[in-house]
Amino acid sequence: MLNRRFDISHVALSQFTYSRIGDRLLRNLSRVLLNGDEEAHVRALRGALVVAAADPEGLSVLGFLRRIPFERVRVDLNLSIQAVNAAIEVLSDTEAAIAQVQAQSLATAVTTAADGSNQLLALRSAGEFPVQQQEIRFFHPQRGISVVADVYVPQQVGEQVGEEETGLPVVVISHGIASNRETFTYLAEHLASHGFGVGVLEHPGTDSARLSQFLGGFDQLPGTQEWLHRPQDISYLLDALAADPQLNAVLDLDRVGLIGQSLGGYTVLAAAGALINPPNLQEQCSAEGELSFNLSLLLQCRATELLASSEEMSLRDPALGGGWPSIPSAAPCLVRPDWLKSKFLP
Repeated sequence: MLNRRFDISHVALSQFTYSRIGDRLLRNLSRVLLNGDEEAHVRALRGALVVAAADPEGLSVLGFLRRIPFERVRVDLNLSIQAVNAAIEVLSDTEAAIAQVQAQSLATAVTTAADGSNQLLALRSAGEFPVQQQEIRFFHPQRGISVVADVYVPQQVGEQVGEEETGLPVVVISHGIASNRETFTYLAEHLASHGFGVGVLEHPGTDSARLSQFLGGFDQLPGTQEWLHRPQDISYLLDALAADPQLNAVLDLDRVGLIGQSLGGYTVLAAAGALINPPNLQEQCSAEGELSFNLSLLLQCRATELLASSEEMSLRDPALGGGWPSIPSAAPCLVRPDWLKSKFLP
């Protein structure tokens, strides 16, 4: 394990370690390896990482340790155990959440089979309709730029919808950080083949293009405004669908559901009405004695710069029905837990 090589660009690694999240990780690592997080220690670890990553054979743990410019590296066993236990707790909570979702899904499937309805079970296989896709762009006033999304609709239903009393139910999909709208093409096409209208967003502040620019040294990590802008992307997409005569004619925008992955999980929860919980986030992020290498938590902690007020806030779009994060642990510190328990139902 110590000699395992990782092909990581030293430029990208340098960029990351100078970001706020990267700096926090370095300080935590310094507490484990150098018994403190003084600036000299952080600079030493940053330099060792970058030089080790520049090795033609790749970055390795042993190569990194050898390049730390101190005669002794003393591992703090207590902090190491704390970090490992924290990682295990995150994994256990995630596995428990996934198991609960799977159990509920199985119970729903059994109930569905018992009452003779097979609509949910039918979603496991491809639907009967061919699918057409188009790109739509809309202006996001808070971002000051246009946002792009792909819209998928079933062709035959689209041709016949003028004779129907209601249009297609709509699903909006929100990707995670460093991803893009193409990630969920397969899911959008699958849902559209079953008679759904599907909008797949590309969030410009947290997409794969932005990450590539950052890792190449040409940009910065996403700013704190993304916690507000992402849910707004959903609202403005729905407005754009309503303003498009052809799409509005085939879609039922009174029946809208959401799917989100990772950071997209937070996005759909916030847009669906989850209460943002600044006090809990402040408590989790200001615990000086805590040692965390949890990137999800560190990313959420950046929102403390934005949520200066202790008051709860909601970014709910009244047009939305419900949301479901495909990774259940999305933003557990940022969203108020009792709201999830009492109101968030698949």
